[in-house]
Amino acid sequence: MENHFVDSIYAKAGKHDFIVAELGVDVEKTIELLNNLKDYAKNNKGMVNMSILKSKKDPQKFYLKYVLWESKPEVTAKQQMPDRDDDLPF
Repeated sequence: MENHFVDSIYAKAGKHDFIVAELGVDVEKTIELLNNLKDYAKNNKGMVNMSILKSKKDPQKFYLKYVLWESKPEVTAKQQMPDRDDDLPF
């Protein structure tokens, strides 16, 4: 698992109670970021997950990060327990 900070999308607290956060997007940098993540997204159902985090020092300041998870191959029950008999009554 690797943490990466998004330096092309900026978040700040909303100006009204019903606005959770406002995002400012540097379009060119974001396109470049997403282009660099295309291969990862292909292996992750087309998705890159991002989190909006709150600064400890200033609760009105937010930042974004994304995590690149390494997918593990699916393991079947037979692979997990190769010595188990298939003829169990349940």
